[in-house]
Amino acid sequence: MSARQARLFIERVHRDDAFRARVLSLHDVDARMALIRDEGFDCAAEEISELLDRLGDAQLEAVRGGLTRPPQYGLDGEALCGGYGTS
Repeated sequence: MSARQARLFIERVHRDDAFRARVLSLHDVDARMALIRDEGFDCAAEEISELLDRLGDAQLEAVRGGLTRPPQYGLDGEALCGGYGTS
């Protein structure tokens, strides 16, 4: 499992609308994480949530490529991981 893989996953969520929609369409955390692994990302929900918690606004902006998106698009750990490992 890898924090780098978690970052790559977050970057893809923000640049690939179809991928983001597929991830967010799954409401079960296990199913969502299975899709993430099937797409080649070797990371855990905890790593994704921790990374999102650690990133500051400027860093999140860089990950998003300058796009501003509301949280329902998967910027926060709860939206991405179903609340798993989020505060």
